[in-house]
Amino acid sequence: MDRLDEFVITSSTSGGTGSGLFDSLSHMLIETDFQKVRQNGFIIFPTSDMSNNIVGLYDAVLSSILMNKNFDSITVFDSKSMYDVIDHQLDLDFVVYKHLNNLVAQVISSYTGLKRINSCDNFKLFQNICPYPIIHYLISSYGKLTSINDYTRKEFEYGQFIKYLSKKSKDFINVLKILDIFLLPYY
Repeated sequence: MDRLDEFVITSSTSGGTGSGLFDSLSHMLIETDFQKVRQNGFIIFPTSDMSNNIVGLYDAVLSSILMNKNFDSITVFDSKSMYDVIDHQLDLDFVVYKHLNNLVAQVISSYTGLKRINSCDNFKLFQNICPYPIIHYLISSYGKLTSINDYTRKEFEYGQFIKYLSKKSKDFINVLKILDIFLLPYY
């Protein structure tokens, strides 16, 4: 335990009384046993139109007080926006919690990748992004998502690529943005 740098904690704020109680107990144990170890949270916030819990938004407000006190950095996920990103980009018949969990796992993997590959301290990166200690909320961004069986992984000829993009989005500006994202590494 001498080399323990940080805790990466993932939770949802709308889990009801049980999740809030478990979160507060786990934070108290970490504070007493590991006082100098940083805590980074990846927290999923509910939305009123997708929540299956009546008091989910109320629990989110109450748990944000605990998060401000205990976490050094908080990466915020909005369940509705994650659902929309997955539904729009992958064109699935329906989105299940497995897809949402995979997206959160990919963000956590990219966060811990600096530490795993370069032995770089993530907290130094965070201090440059967010210099004020009271403002420690980060919002994740998502790149282009592809499923394993997605045919867009094949190499397109330029004409096929333009047809695919114009068919997917009716807006020419979106086509230009997507072209810029896909072709940027080749310049």
